[in-house]
Amino acid sequence: ATEDRLAKDLSQYFEMNAATQGQGPGRDRTYRVISLETLVQTPRRIFDDLVSWLGLPPSKEAAEAFEASVQADPNAKYFKHYCMYLMKGGDKHVQAHAHLVSQFGERVRAVEPTYDLALVPEMCKKTLIDGKPAVEPSEADLESEMEAEGLEPV
Repeated sequence: ATEDRLAKDLSQYFEMNAATQGQGPGRDRTYRVISLETLVQTPRRIFDDLVSWLGLPPSKEAAEAFEASVQADPNAKYFKHYCMYLMKGGDKHVQAHAHLVSQFGERVRAVEPTYDLALVPEMCKKTLIDGKPAVEPSEADLESEMEAEGLEPV
């Protein structure tokens, strides 16, 4: 029974994959990669892109409901707490962070090439002192992400 179910699931997957080949920009992929940061910062744009990619008709009501359901970064309070230690905790915490960077920096970059642990103190200053988001995607960054996925900018 398990093997039959697996065979059926695989068959449906390949049928679905074949059905999406060559039907519009980005439709030849069976997956999308979306960063949490981009989703939190531009939920409406991400929703509209996904709806388009799936070939579904746009829905203003669904887009508004999705946008309203997106929560702010759940890790922000932990990031702020860590930043406070880095900025006001003295040399001990700065050295501990440097050790963290040397131990895990390359592994983090292997998973997410744009995230550099060594820049965390700078991000802390930006968020705590300047009151700005740690990462702000530019229009060019968002358009590059869309182009990489084979989508037309909205």
